Amino acid sequence: MTTRRRSAKTERILRASALIGLLLFLLIQVFPIVRDFAKEPYRVLTREEIRQRAEALAVERFGADDPSRIVSIDVTYLSDSLAVGYFSKHGLLDDYDKTWDDQFPADRYLAELRLNDGSRLLLSFHMESGNLVAWKHEPKNVEDGSAPSVRPEDALSWAANWGIRPDEWTPAAPTDRETAREQVFRHRGSPVGEADLLLVVRPSASGAAEGDFAGGKIAYRYELPEAFAAEIRRQEKLADRWMALGSLLPQSMMLLLAIVYAFLYGKYSSFRRGLFLAVFAFFAYSAVMANMLPGFGAELLAEDLVVDDLVIFFTMVVSILASMFIAVLTYFSAVAGDGLWNRMDPGARLWPRWHGADYGERVYDAMKRGYLGAFILLGLQSGIFLALREGVGSFVTTDVTQTTYNMVYPWLFPLLGWWAAISEEIQIRFFGIGIMRLWLIGLAALLLRGAPSARTAAVLTWLSMIPPNLVWAFGHVGYSIYPVYSRLIELVLLGFVIGWFMLRYGLMTVIFAHAALDGILIGLQLLTDGMPGDEWAAAVSMASPALVGWAIFRLHRRLHRNPADPAA
Repeated sequence: MTTRRRSAKTERILRASALIGLLLFLLIQVFPIVRDFAKEPYRVLTREEIRQRAEALAVERFGADDPSRIVSIDVTYLSDSLAVGYFSKHGLLDDYDKTWDDQFPADRYLAELRLNDGSRLLLSFHMESGNLVAWKHEPKNVEDGSAPSVRPEDALSWAANWGIRPDEWTPAAPTDRETAREQVFRHRGSPVGEADLLLVVRPSASGAAEGDFAGGKIAYRYELPEAFAAEIRRQEKLADRWMALGSLLPQSMMLLLAIVYAFLYGKYSSFRRGLFLAVFAFFAYSAVMANMLPGFGAELLAEDLVVDDLVIFFTMVVSILASMFIAVLTYFSAVAGDGLWNRMDPGARLWPRWHGADYGERVYDAMKRGYLGAFILLGLQSGIFLALREGVGSFVTTDVTQTTYNMVYPWLFPLLGWWAAISEEIQIRFFGIGIMRLWLIGLAALLLRGAPSARTAAVLTWLSMIPPNLVWAFGHVGYSIYPVYSRLIELVLLGFVIGWFMLRYGLMTVIFAHAALDGILIGLQLLTDGMPGDEWAAAVSMASPALVGWAIFRLHRRLHRNPADPAA
């Protein structure tokens, strides 16, 4: 079989695999969401709408008759991810929706109002209806320790003025989380699975039933099986350990190796290689982190911690330092990886140069194959998730740091996909596979006292993908998917497919494939978040690889026309 016929056969298999992958993705992930939307359209209020409701409610019920009393209003999305995970794992989400979601939702908006007397008023709203579901007032000087305790019946009588029905609750034993003035109640209704609903009431300091809110609190929480909560805590600790030892530490070592090999093999590349992409990665990551600041603050608010200017400043400093580290690693990985591959396989041209006559055409082809690769990866990912869900009970829960509800500008979300595509493919695939392949083939040549055969070299090339795939996978175990090894299995398997794509079609193809994969998933999240106006951002997210590929193709053709060409 000639090389051209083999290439044509590979292209046919690639297109057929992409079609199958796209169908699997639609059947497993997209159609169930569309079906649910068709049954009941989902629309959530924006943070600005909640801000307006909070300001109006503060005036109407919380004594802020003079708007100047309100110093600031910050709105954040919060979620009881532990409860959502429990309901998701045991197939109880529909039961939860019918039983508790209207009055005691797991997902809610929290409006934090700072008043001019130094106190804080925390108002929780239902995301769809905008109804007040919980609230708490924190005076500037809290003296709960010296305040007298309150009888349960008096606490319920006071709470009745805020919409609580006393006949639905029975006293429960308080925990270390409550103060002397707080009373805990258990809902009389049926539990959802083994989860119970608890109400926490702290009457105002004066105990007055009407018009007094100072120091008051009406909150709720879910009481979950301790075994489930303990297992999730264990998994989170394991994920932190895996990320530190399996991703952060190896990446630090990769930076040192990339610097060394950039100078060792720099003569086979150029130190201008990857400079633009590294700078882009820096600014993209910085913008993404700044855009997600409310999400990081939400983690603190969930633990009843105060988010102040010092916390925000520290978070931004850490984000900038992380951006610099990633940018430097990306740059030296680009130079070293290019030098390694040009030295090992000079004819492969895994990364074409801008000044090459065919650069624009190669980028355009890489974009088209990238979408085909993305469809294959989406189908494979969907199949892996389905197998893990049915096999080991894998489940997904909410993450306040990764949601569009906590982004300053949700339309910036697609930048995360491009940052990941550029930095991870250059670091993990281009340099990571390259350095491991160099070492393994060098070791084989030393042991065999000669160059290994083509078959042996191919096997060693596949083996060289394993360590980089593991580093990549360990860096993603902190996502809200359990058990934490679910992402480890998924990404190691996907890494082999992406590695094959890079060796077959080059670095640009896997960057576009990764960008298209993330762009489609991010676009789907934007489409289904229920936020008005996110539809256009979703369309741009899904189409951005095509737009970028076409723009580079046209720009290169325009700047590299032959002056002797009459069409120039």
